[in-house]
Amino acid sequence: MTEASQKSGSRRLHYVMIAILGIIIYSNTFNVPFIFDDLLYIVKTPVVTSLQYFTEPSKVWEVIQPDSLVGYTFNTRLIGFLTFALNYKLHGLNVIGYHVFNISIHIINSLLVYWLVVLFYKTPCFTAGNIKNKPGNILWFSNSIALFSALIFVAHPIQTQAVTYISQRFASLATMFYLLAIIMYIKFRIMQNVPSLTLPPRGGGLERDFSELRTHRFKSILWYLLSVVSAILAMKTKEIAFTLPFIIVMCEFVFFDGKLKKRILYLIPILLTALIIPVSLMDTNRPVDDLMAGVDEATRAKSPISRQDYLFTEFRVIVTYIRLIFFPINQNLDYDYSVFRSFFTPDVFLSFLFLLAILGSGFYIFYRSRNMAVARNSELRLISFGIFWFFITLSVESSIIPTQDVIFEHRMYLPSAGLFILLVTLVFYLLNRLEHKKSYIRKAVVPALVLITVALSVTVYLRNAVWQDDIALWKDVISKSPGKARAYHEIGVAYYNKGMIDESIWGFETAVKLSPNYVLAHSNLAAAYYKKGRFDDSIREIRLTMMFGNEKAESYCNIGAIYLKKGLPDKAVENLRHALILNPSYAPAYHNLGIAYESMGLKDEAMENFSKARILAPDKYPND
Repeated sequence: MTEASQKSGSRRLHYVMIAILGIIIYSNTFNVPFIFDDLLYIVKTPVVTSLQYFTEPSKVWEVIQPDSLVGYTFNTRLIGFLTFALNYKLHGLNVIGYHVFNISIHIINSLLVYWLVVLFYKTPCFTAGNIKNKPGNILWFSNSIALFSALIFVAHPIQTQAVTYISQRFASLATMFYLLAIIMYIKFRIMQNVPSLTLPPRGGGLERDFSELRTHRFKSILWYLLSVVSAILAMKTKEIAFTLPFIIVMCEFVFFDGKLKKRILYLIPILLTALIIPVSLMDTNRPVDDLMAGVDEATRAKSPISRQDYLFTEFRVIVTYIRLIFFPINQNLDYDYSVFRSFFTPDVFLSFLFLLAILGSGFYIFYRSRNMAVARNSELRLISFGIFWFFITLSVESSIIPTQDVIFEHRMYLPSAGLFILLVTLVFYLLNRLEHKKSYIRKAVVPALVLITVALSVTVYLRNAVWQDDIALWKDVISKSPGKARAYHEIGVAYYNKGMIDESIWGFETAVKLSPNYVLAHSNLAAAYYKKGRFDDSIREIRLTMMFGNEKAESYCNIGAIYLKKGLPDKAVENLRHALILNPSYAPAYHNLGIAYESMGLKDEAMENFSKARILAPDKYPND
């Protein structure tokens, strides 16, 4: 058996190992229910219920509000929403299909990490000069580096939020297209570096060599086009893909060489894809004078935090992410994280120095690796590349673009790929430096990495067990974020959906105590009070939501419905009329007004309002 066939066989075995491990450690997630943003992005949005919204995007605005979170993200995350719509088409709201898709994407991403490492070792950075594939050389360890990078990626607990939490498919799916774009670009560049096929003298096998040349060129162009297409798909899946062109530029100048002009021509189409996200975020209906204001609003993600404060806070958050990589304990779906407002706060300043030291080491290592013809320098280039990957891919969500939440574990999904490649390469680099010294350490490295993978896998399985029940999950959050109002609100929602009304009232009441202007918690508390027959308390909570800026037709309509329950039709009429002043096309208000007039003996007025409700919403009120 040739060396090439042996490598091919071992890689196929590695692929199987990675896939089986991914299936095993996520095997207890198939019945995890819709949780948190899953309700917003999947269960309660009509966008995913029909594929027509993707063939006729203008119809989206007929069913969602432009200022809603779904409306805000639909255009930039079109591909992610499309996959939810396909899931809905095939499985309705049966969560199993959604989880099968998420786990499949995670396994594919792990295989792509493996493939990416293998390709790195085929670039001129590793094949130039005196670098030979022989025992003890870093090239000899390339398959092991690829394997353990992928195994740790698939098995690390920090990935659970991006995989088990259905709506965070946005992160894992964008990562898939991101990795594909890089891999295909590297495949294209490797083919470009193959010496040109030469034609034999006239009378030789000319036709055969022309065919080989055409095939070579076709494959090369195909890889490049697929890279561009993958980049476009990544840009339309999640905003984190904005950094992709810059990572590809870094790949070009770290791992390849050649004439500068030609290399820039290769990169221009890739760089142009970076315009997709800013253009998608812009409101083109605004006057030209307001475009800059629109850009500022679009890059703020509805966050009240200033850019400066967000950046200061992210210095500390990134250190937390790094801690989770090395010590994945006390994971939390919803961290109660303080916003830092001064750069010279010790937590911020020390975190900044720590991160600066890591980034500085990346530049120093790259500087040391200038001579690509030396094997150890090639290893150093890959290590520095991993450091730069980590900071660049985190930059969209952890820099000066404020989001509503300063920390979420799923934001580490893409950055962790480069970080794991960096760490595993570093291990084998240090191992290679030992040469024949301390052979017992050399022999212990692979078993140690296997044990780490096993330990991480067990941790993933145990962490996923917490996700099995939404009440258990939010109890876990409350135990770690006892002062966060949203955690109590969400456990209140979980209790309410299970018919545990008293417990849901406790959750909502605690939420509004911690955050008195929490409109959604007041609104849900009103619904829970209504369920318990506490009508006056329910009316009070609805009025509080209006006091906090949520004065809508629906609110007055709900108060009117409660007064009907209390047998006070005159007060019901007063509130229902107010609802119709706010929204003259609100069918439920006409329907309830009809009931109120009917109870007052005003038959004509009742029939008139029933008729209006039927005209406005014939499916909901067919028999009025």
